[in-house]
Amino acid sequence: MQSSLQISLQSLPERQVLATWWCELESRADLSFFTSWSWINAWLDLLPDPAAARLLVAEHDGQRVGMGIVVEGSARLLKTIGIRAWRLHTTGIFEIDDLSMEYNDFLMDRSVVDTTRMAMLNWLVWQAPKGIVEIRGSSASIRKLAETPAPKMVARRVPLTSYLVSLIEARARQGYLPLISSNVRSQIRRSLKAYSAAGEIKVEAAADLPQALEYLARLRAMHDRRWRERGVRSGFAHDEVAKRFHDALIRHSFPRGEVQMLRVTVGDSDLGYIYNFVFRGVISYYQSGLNYELIDNKHGRPGLVCHALAIEHNMKLGHAWYDLLAGDYRYKASLATNLEPMAHCVFTRETPLVRMDAYARRVVDSRKSNKSPTAAWSADDAAAT
Repeated sequence: MQSSLQISLQSLPERQVLATWWCELESRADLSFFTSWSWINAWLDLLPDPAAARLLVAEHDGQRVGMGIVVEGSARLLKTIGIRAWRLHTTGIFEIDDLSMEYNDFLMDRSVVDTTRMAMLNWLVWQAPKGIVEIRGSSASIRKLAETPAPKMVARRVPLTSYLVSLIEARARQGYLPLISSNVRSQIRRSLKAYSAAGEIKVEAAADLPQALEYLARLRAMHDRRWRERGVRSGFAHDEVAKRFHDALIRHSFPRGEVQMLRVTVGDSDLGYIYNFVFRGVISYYQSGLNYELIDNKHGRPGLVCHALAIEHNMKLGHAWYDLLAGDYRYKASLATNLEPMAHCVFTRETPLVRMDAYARRVVDSRKSNKSPTAAWSADDAAAT
């Protein structure tokens, strides 16, 4: 079908028209919450210059089979030479991109995914005004394209890993704890015993939108307190962009059953709050606020306990996956049963200047080998994007 696909870069239509197009294609697509209309709609409200956003459309026989929103901006090669940048569902603005788009991809009809993805990426690289194509938090499929780029195409990637728990397997084992290591299992059981001595442990899901917003406020306060104890400012709790985005997202998505706000209590005290997305059988953990002062640090593991209880809660609801998302944190690796590869990817057509830039980046990356992948990406692109 690829040869018969018609690809075009269009101005964004009016929001209601775009919503109709997006939701119609969404009904024919396999996707994550991060490319659903709920996330995209809230993200569009943050764009400082909506005119910089374009709708990339793939059509076959007059039917839309692929869409993606690309934001035109700038980047630099060799940290000095300006070049146009096309960013899929991100902006190049830290405060907005810090919302952490994951499983980023084009929205595509599931019957023609591979040909449509390749055609849309190729169009951006070869037909759009010359520049780089950046896809942060890309799906495994985009990552594979970056690993084996087409001839005359240069790609670079920073690998990421998403950590998941199979709720299907947990149900088959009649519980989550048998799936994880004996060491982590023991930590959770010891903590549960210690907390239960202080009161009954309960997991409650927000029952309505006002309660969900109340839980969000408490989560922010607990999250902020923990970060301040570390001497770090919490962007989630304080940045106006993040607050505006999540307030709007929850107001829109909670009534649709796409947001889950959990409260874990010990007796009359809050142990923690967990903010999840719910989409097509996948629970995506986004943020938490935890109480580290309820019992001493030797016996208390509020993060492990709250997640273990949230996993069991969603296992009983019949969902398929509990996705802890990307981030190289020990607790995610400890809790996970499965891994999913992702990446930050950049594609561009090959030129002498691009080859020089790629070589310079490889040299810099080799000197930063002791840093995390995300840190290396950020250090490279803080001045380059």
